Amino acid sequence: MDFTKKEIQSAFWQLLEERPFGKITVKAVVARCGVNRNTFYYHFQDLHDLLRKSVLSWLDELFADEPGAAAVVAKLSQRRAAIMHIYKSLPRETFIEELGFWTRYAVARRVGAGESRLFAEKENRELLLSVCRFALVGFLLDWLEGDMGSDLGKNLSRCAELLKNFSLPPSLPPPRFENPAPVTSAGELRARRVDRWNLPARRRSFFSPSCFFCPLWYHPTVGYCFIMINY
Repeated sequence: MDFTKKEIQSAFWQLLEERPFGKITVKAVVARCGVNRNTFYYHFQDLHDLLRKSVLSWLDELFADEPGAAAVVAKLSQRRAAIMHIYKSLPRETFIEELGFWTRYAVARRVGAGESRLFAEKENRELLLSVCRFALVGFLLDWLEGDMGSDLGKNLSRCAELLKNFSLPPSLPPPRFENPAPVTSAGELRARRVDRWNLPARRRSFFSPSCFFCPLWYHPTVGYCFIMINY
């Protein structure tokens, strides 16, 4: 990473430890790290861009040594003040959107590589990543709403253990439809109308012409349903 860019992000984290995100300005950031505004805008579009990229850079540092869930949560707790300032300053919809972006990046980096051998198929791997991402967002939101007081590391470690014993079956091939042979008689046509519902043979007699001797079929609703089923 560029040294100047790293210094700007370091100054930004220092300010986040001291004040809410909404009270941090570009002027305060450049004054803290000793660069001018032009240098800031050369590396970042605005403060929100700085926030997103700073978190992504931090995630790269967190997962550099492939730590366990408990170790990651411990490192998150070390920046508790900064995280809570972000959580309480951003509008909830904006925060959830950013949290979804960060968790997608983290899950793809941590889970996507580790489970690639078990989930070689792209469809299964994408499904696994989506499940993990949504679950992680829910865990993190509950953790933040509880002022980061619950044991998030323990819960994530239990989920990781369950994931090791979890596997998805291979994707089934799409169904193949064949053109039926031409109908040669009215009886064969009636049989096909019943067979398309995959009814067992013992129930096919239920739709035989003798059923019309039952007064129940002359009820308007029952009779209509019977006709729709057969046609």
